Amino acid sequence: MHPLTNEQDILRIFDLRRACTTPENVPDYPTVSDLREVLAPATRDKYLVQLWESTDNMVLAFGIVDTAFCNLYWYAHPEQDGNTLESDIISWASEQIRTIGEQQNRQVALDVSCRENDSLRRALLEQQGFIRQKEQTLRMQRSLAELVPVPQLPEGFTVHQLSEKQDIKAYVALHREAFGTSHMTVEHRLAIMSNPDYRPELDVVAVAPDGTLAAFCVCNINTETNAQSRQQEGEIGIIGTRPAYRNMGLGQIMLLEGLQRLKACGMSTAWLGTSSSNASAIRLYESIGFRVATRILWYSKMI
Repeated sequence: MHPLTNEQDILRIFDLRRACTTPENVPDYPTVSDLREVLAPATRDKYLVQLWESTDNMVLAFGIVDTAFCNLYWYAHPEQDGNTLESDIISWASEQIRTIGEQQNRQVALDVSCRENDSLRRALLEQQGFIRQKEQTLRMQRSLAELVPVPQLPEGFTVHQLSEKQDIKAYVALHREAFGTSHMTVEHRLAIMSNPDYRPELDVVAVAPDGTLAAFCVCNINTETNAQSRQQEGEIGIIGTRPAYRNMGLGQIMLLEGLQRLKACGMSTAWLGTSSSNASAIRLYESIGFRVATRILWYSKMI
């Protein structure tokens, strides 16, 4: 095994993700489109990436640790001894998390996501001492064949796509205030916008009368995933509102704006992900016609 070393390794990771694709895991994170952002030079330092190879240099597996959230993601070639290889990946990730904990002088948990119907991975995680968490990620879907209400903006507010470079710093400030974190950076935003799947018309902001960016919605169309699943699906990727502009209905407005734009791009279905603990968001999504299609379970282990 060895860490990510060059651009050729990245292409080989893409190929392995494709080789591991099944009808069930087509949309699972990370897709090839997700990997393009994760492994971009501007964002790569946030992740620890390891490859496992055969003696003839065939990539058998890769593992990715998100150092900000201590999440592990991996794929192993379907023709390999899954349990042995995946156990090695978990051991590697545990060592990385242990090092992070030592550097921060605290005990850290390693978290892994798992589709509800992936019985093999669930069994492996439980065998490895991971504990299933109460919180889940809900994958919700809505047909775009149904009527999508036209969003009604508050007086003086406008919506436009974020396509001009001078908007980037303002967007980063908006994102950070909306979520109370510093995870978003100008470099990360530019990496997102350089993804071949990025569409400027699906990257929109609500602007207050004084010109302040008040809310945003980023939608995605994963062309490779749609080709694999033979679907026309678009994702409501992320929605956020600046604290000063909350309780004005901007979240719902941006959601409807995103749905309108996905429909205009020819998508037949929209989907989004949200936490099972976010009751207010779930109520909003259900009121607009979203329903739970898949549940992603989370397992955690203190290292």
